[in-house]
Amino acid sequence: MTGASSGIGRAIARSLALELGMRVVLSARRVERLEALAAELRDAGAAVFVAPCDLRDEGSILALFAAIADAPGFGPVDVLINNAGLGREAPLSSGATEHWREMLEVNVLGLCICTREAVRGMLERERDAGPDAPAIPGHVIHVASMASHRVPAGSGVYSATKFAVRSLTEGLRLELRAADSKIRVGAVSPGYVETEFAAVYGHGDEERARATYSRFPVLQPEDVAATVAHMLAAPPRVQIHDVLMRGTQQPG
Repeated sequence: MTGASSGIGRAIARSLALELGMRVVLSARRVERLEALAAELRDAGAAVFVAPCDLRDEGSILALFAAIADAPGFGPVDVLINNAGLGREAPLSSGATEHWREMLEVNVLGLCICTREAVRGMLERERDAGPDAPAIPGHVIHVASMASHRVPAGSGVYSATKFAVRSLTEGLRLELRAADSKIRVGAVSPGYVETEFAAVYGHGDEERARATYSRFPVLQPEDVAATVAHMLAAPPRVQIHDVLMRGTQQPG
């Protein structure tokens, strides 16, 4: 899974490894955080593999999937959690091009490349198994955002990247149906979640980030992880396509 070093990604990784008993590949840029999480999970008896990756670099993504394929007991990828993503305060009327490019490369292009590499392998294994074989548990889940369903003021470019994730989710579903594949695809779209997101969005303004999360009780990363676990645990006949979730008191 991508973006495993903190926040929602870290919570999902812990849930998959400790609650669902899955073998989990931890990927992100911050190696020291990945190693710390891996040590914690291994101490609890989980099977984890650390594979750093920069989603803005296609070569790094391809190296990630190659490393997973070569890792004993881990490859190939049966479940892909596209969690990595970020927002920058960079309005369309005044934002910096570099901030737009960063959001597009991580939230959209990196997600596309990861999806292509994972699904290509899933489809090959499904074809090799034949039509009478048990269902292969191929599953792709994108972590989107409530911003993919409405546009918060000043967040037009960030929202555009998340609207793209919704489009990509549905597009992939249609492609898989056309291929008569049993691979499932879905997205989870959280509202405010108490993570590092607000500080990154505000270009490091920690005080503003604290104010963002103190207006009402917001979601915690574990809430999103529980939803992802529910999507994965559904029977093969069930595809949970898009879950919208927000704090009970979140106004919009």
